[in-house]
Amino acid sequence: MLRIAAARAVSPAQVLLAWSLQRGTAVIPKSVRPDRLRENLAATELVLEPAQMEALAGLERGWRYVDGTMWAVPGTDYTVEALWA
Repeated sequence: MLRIAAARAVSPAQVLLAWSLQRGTAVIPKSVRPDRLRENLAATELVLEPAQMEALAGLERGWRYVDGTMWAVPGTDYTVEALWA
């Protein structure tokens, strides 16, 4: 991702936003800083090459920011395993 960002003269965040958008994923970036808001909006115009899309798709996916434990309440049917099955 860092190589792609450097080659395209954009930020890593812009690369990930563009990758997500090109995949058809809904993206909700959060920022209150005007420079970051502009950067996030500019990512909508960034078109990654097929090889770049493939490189990003091949990144390690073994870690989740939201692992589901907040929804796994004891005494309910919600378990982490069921959420990610």
